[in-house]
Amino acid sequence: MTARLSGAQTAAGFLMRLRRLDPDALVRIRRTASAVELCSRLPVGVLAALSVTAELDTATGDEPVVAADAILRSLAADEPSIALSPRRDAEWIGAMPSGDFVGLDAVPAEVLTRLAEAGARTFKQAAAGRSAKAARTLTDAVLDHVALTVSGDAGQPTVEVTQRLVQGMAATGLIAGAAVEVEVREPWLRLRSPLGSVYLRRGPSIDLLV
Repeated sequence: MTARLSGAQTAAGFLMRLRRLDPDALVRIRRTASAVELCSRLPVGVLAALSVTAELDTATGDEPVVAADAILRSLAADEPSIALSPRRDAEWIGAMPSGDFVGLDAVPAEVLTRLAEAGARTFKQAAAGRSAKAARTLTDAVLDHVALTVSGDAGQPTVEVTQRLVQGMAATGLIAGAAVEVEVREPWLRLRSPLGSVYLRRGPSIDLLV
């Protein structure tokens, strides 16, 4: 089972960021209506997905899970096709978003960048001089802080975008273009740029193998 990726440099940059966040990061590869997504669950509690042009030698509906490190090795070797092995499907935990999302509003990319930088400074201040346990507690509080509130048109919901989404998008290099779209499909909230998306499952959730 193999894949041919266009934009290998962009994919490699995304995968290296995933490894910095989690050396054992897994990537789930799935087709969408117009592209292929490289999806990974981040330590901050969101799902990040890079959109790429690719040819998959997989059955329709099959979404192989492989280590980010394995894909990086294939890219580094400049191989024409990436071997999607060894497969790690059984290790993937968590539901995947699906279906059409409703757009609420667009946020200038520079606004998200400023929010991400402010959040990073707060993380450092929270960790300074504190025990690891206390720092983790404060970090979680910062991640759950509402960075901005977005309102759609009449009849559409008002949603709160937390630092989890902002930090997830910044850490994976997905803040791009002039603006980032804020979209919703219950129970998911999505920030989408030309490069890809980050998703947050809101409310009570039960992790399932899906």
